[in-house]
Amino acid sequence: VRAMIERGVEGIALVGHQHLPEVYRLLEARKIPYLNTYEFDGQNPHPCIGFNNRQAAYELTRYLVELGHRNFGIVTTSPAQVDRVASRIRGITDCLRERGISVPPDHVLEVKHIVGDGRTATRALLTEHPDITALCCTVDSLAIGALCECRALGIRVPDDVSVTGFDDLEIVSHLDPGLTTVHAPADQIGVRVAEFLLGRIQGKLGPMKTELQANVIIRKSTGRAKAIKRAE
Repeated sequence: VRAMIERGVEGIALVGHQHLPEVYRLLEARKIPYLNTYEFDGQNPHPCIGFNNRQAAYELTRYLVELGHRNFGIVTTSPAQVDRVASRIRGITDCLRERGISVPPDHVLEVKHIVGDGRTATRALLTEHPDITALCCTVDSLAIGALCECRALGIRVPDDVSVTGFDDLEIVSHLDPGLTTVHAPADQIGVRVAEFLLGRIQGKLGPMKTELQANVIIRKSTGRAKAIKRAE
C-alpha cells in the first residue's frame, strides 16, 4: 500500500478484510479512498463490497446433505492466510454440525492454491478414507484437480463421489462432468468497486457497504450419495 501511495494512486481496493491496522491508518492519514472487497461484513468498520462467503458455502453444503451425503472430505487452501476461505470452511462445518454431521480432522487437507495439489490431496483423502462420498473444495482450482485425480483413480463422479468447488471459473462449466460450484459475482464486484472509488475521488458520497449475491450453480459433478442409490 505504501508503494502504491508513493506512485500517486488515488484510490485502493483491498481484497478481503484481513489487513494490518497500519494499512488502514496509513490510508486514512493520507485521505485516500479505499474499500475491502470479495467479503461482505456488516460489522466491520471499513467500507466493503462483496458477498457472504460463509452463507454461500453453507447453501452449497446443504444441497449435498439433501442429496444424502454424510461422509465429507474438505480440500482447502490455508484459512489462516485467506479470510474468505476461512468463511467458506465455517459455512461448510456450520451446516454439517447443525445436522449432526462431523468432519474428522484427518478428512480436511490444506494445500496450495494449485490444481496439482488438489490432485494430491484428493488421492490422499479418497485412498485413506474410501467412505467419503462428497468432496468439498474451497476454490475451483482444487476442485479441477479433484476431478482429474478421480478420473485417474477410476473413481466415478458423481456416482462414487460428488465434487464441489467455489468461484465458478469460466473453465469449470466446460469440464466433464461440469463442476457444481458457487458463482462469485466478480464482474459485479469490479464495476461496483470502480464506481465507489471514482465517486469518492470526485467527492461524492455513497453507501459504505454493498452486499452482492453469490449463487450455487448445480452441474453434473454432484449426485445422490451411494447409500441412497443402493436403497433406491
